[in-house]
Amino acid sequence: THEGRAAHRPQASRLGAAPQPASERVRIVVRRRWARAMDRHQWDPRIERPNDLVVPVGLDPTGRDGPTRHQAAGRRWRQTSRGMYVPVDAPDRPEQRILEQSCRIRSYGAVTGWASLRWQGARFFDGTDFRDGYPLPVPLVTGGRDLRAPDARAAISKAQLAPQERLFVAGVWATLPPRATFDEIRRHGNLRQAIVDVEMAIAARLMTIVDFRDYLADRNAWTGIALARDAAATAGLGCRSPQEAR
Repeated sequence: THEGRAAHRPQASRLGAAPQPASERVRIVVRRRWARAMDRHQWDPRIERPNDLVVPVGLDPTGRDGPTRHQAAGRRWRQTSRGMYVPVDAPDRPEQRILEQSCRIRSYGAVTGWASLRWQGARFFDGTDFRDGYPLPVPLVTGGRDLRAPDARAAISKAQLAPQERLFVAGVWATLPPRATFDEIRRHGNLRQAIVDVEMAIAARLMTIVDFRDYLADRNAWTGIALARDAAATAGLGCRSPQEAR
């Protein structure tokens, strides 16, 4: 049936797939090695982008490349933004949320703040609020363009965005790390957390303290510039985890 084909079709749109072990003995070895790697790297400031992410798809009257309107209203699909859907078993990861909301960007824009930094490999930007642990919306900056049908899953800013401030990373437009860090600091407005943000972006090897200070030098009229410069003046300590920076 069309429904059967559509329910499985987006699996082909995953951004990668783990190889299948040849036997149970191999599976046990792989699990043990993976567990040891997790223990070793849980405080590594860099993180690999997951390979099981699912790209949202639009409605398809045939049910081949996406759900029909009837299927989209059922239990096998969930809407990620207006007109875009993923299967309900799509992974529950920050990167999945970032990928889903990045699909709102059509003519111009980028994910920014914590989402840009996480997409580029910074582990400690996990999309939760440092004060209460609640999930944050995915921040998007549009450079003055409008996005259709905004909702609580994305925080949309029409702030200026120069072409040289964004790059295309694994299918997603993302702001450069200094701009992303600046936007994240402006979002929460907390000096201690701002220092943590700068330290963790540096620890993830996305930028240097010189890069960040140079970026701020030309932002005199921007909201939040004083706070960002205060953070930049203190940061550069070589911290490897948020606990060290705090």
